[in-house]
Amino acid sequence: MLVRFRARNPDLRVEFIQLPWGEQIDRLLAGNVDAVLARPPFPADSPVDAATVYREPRVAGLRAGSALADRGSVLLGDLDGIPVALARGVTREWTDYWAVDPRPNGVPVVRGPLISTIEEALTAVTMESTVFITAESVGTRYSHPGVLYLPVDDIPWCRVQLCTRWGDRRAGVLALPSAAKEPRDPPTHRPSAASSSVSTSPR
Repeated sequence: MLVRFRARNPDLRVEFIQLPWGEQIDRLLAGNVDAVLARPPFPADSPVDAATVYREPRVAGLRAGSALADRGSVLLGDLDGIPVALARGVTREWTDYWAVDPRPNGVPVVRGPLISTIEEALTAVTMESTVFITAESVGTRYSHPGVLYLPVDDIPWCRVQLCTRWGDRRAGVLALPSAAKEPRDPPTHRPSAASSSVSTSPR
């Protein structure tokens, strides 16, 4: 997306910044960045315009020695009773989405350790036999010999969205959505678990 944007807008300077979990929308609304690539859900009252860039499956990160290790994929019910590693410093809505809480079968979610990075999630999985549910591209990027990623077949795919502030009519900001891909299979270059932000300004 950014390559297309820069090619179409050679007079604009583009800065790419990686932001921690939980800061994307706040930093956007504070005016620190002009746009963010982030995974919803966002607070319902956030004054942002959001366009889906792509969708991808969600996967479960499990210890390699798990009883589920020989499966090609799992169902959500297969994860019942396994503590779920949860992101620190994000909204309850966001953690509920990724933990899939409440579960459709009514089984309570066992809330496990709080983690701030994917590396901490991997450690929790290998040392505490927890599970973390994440995007397929995160599993591709963060491989670990003690962790396997299995598709969760019965939950909706997650999304990456391009978010800008409501009412921001600057030309550079308005040009960003047209450079984004239509919803389809994820592109070769994928953002990491932390969100990315974009600032645009005249050269």
